[in-house]
Amino acid sequence: MPKDFAKKSRKRKSASRLDSQNTSHPIPVWIWLLAGLILGVFATVFMYIQYQPTVIEKPVSKVETKPPSAKSRYKAVPAEEASESDFNYHTDLENKTVEVPVEEPLPASKAEKRTFIMQCGSFRKEASAEKLRAQIAMSGFEATIKETIEKNGLWHRVVLGPYSSKRVAERERHQLQRNNINNCQIW
Repeated sequence: MPKDFAKKSRKRKSASRLDSQNTSHPIPVWIWLLAGLILGVFATVFMYIQYQPTVIEKPVSKVETKPPSAKSRYKAVPAEEASESDFNYHTDLENKTVEVPVEEPLPASKAEKRTFIMQCGSFRKEASAEKLRAQIAMSGFEATIKETIEKNGLWHRVVLGPYSSKRVAERERHQLQRNNINNCQIW
């Protein structure tokens, strides 16, 4: 005969005296809130008392001073002295002229000769300079490598320009910064 496993009954444990004694009642939430509130008040009072600034009172000598009278505070100026003073601003300001030096603009030939160069790197190895030059070329600009001999050796400088105005050089430098080429200086 087939057996039905779905309706299998389980054996119940018998209730004993020990099980009924071990059941505990949880502490109500309002007691926890009240305990937290009291603890917070004590902590606040403690912090207030501990961090209260100390006041050091200096002994004050008691010297009685009388306030000056109105007559002694304000001395009257005779009318003759007030008229002889140098308070004639109205006449001085009306007759005053100011000369401002005017700088003459540079002649057109000198203004056109001013050029700017942007240097983006200086390397000991030519391969490093070529690598930076290639990155600049990928950004859409043409750079040149200039070799200079300094007292500490040969340097390969990556240079862009010359530019006729600093504004154009700044615009290109910002475009290079957007392409993560950040060390360019304008000279």
